[in-house]
Amino acid sequence: MAIARHLSADELAALLTDGSVADQSTRAAHNSVSEHLESCKSCRQEYQTWQRTLGVLPAGVRSATDLPHYFWQRQQAAIRSRIAVEEASRRSWRGFVWATVAALVVLAGLLLNSAKTPPVTQVEIQPDPDQQLLIAVERAVESGVPESLAPAALLAEDIRLAVEPSARSSSKEKRNEN
Repeated sequence: MAIARHLSADELAALLTDGSVADQSTRAAHNSVSEHLESCKSCRQEYQTWQRTLGVLPAGVRSATDLPHYFWQRQQAAIRSRIAVEEASRRSWRGFVWATVAALVVLAGLLLNSAKTPPVTQVEIQPDPDQQLLIAVERAVESGVPESLAPAALLAEDIRLAVEPSARSSSKEKRNEN
């Protein structure tokens, strides 16, 4: 039985590989394709063109790859340098990302910590009013008192001595001078 159409690319590829056909149906199809190739000039020319092209392909590939050793060393160095540059750029981005994340975590921690601490209110310590009065009297006594108030000055001095023990020695010296 002859094929009424031209061979497809798959059928031509099967012929070019010239693989062994295992089962009967494939062997029969292979025989009919071979018979068509013998009878059809167009398919035979295409088959021969493919055969020539594929026949010179191994030699062309060998000549294209048959380059001096220094060429391959340069290629290897270029590839390694590209890989190194890519890895370095990835590392720098990773470091930047990790540093940013760490800074954000520290900032969030500080903000949360400052939000939890209660505000510190300053409590003013009120001085004792009796102490304030004594200080005022002492200043008045030291400011040069008229003679009529001298006994009050002595009384204020005794009170001051009773309150401040370090002032006793200095006040005795003052009394001895008068």
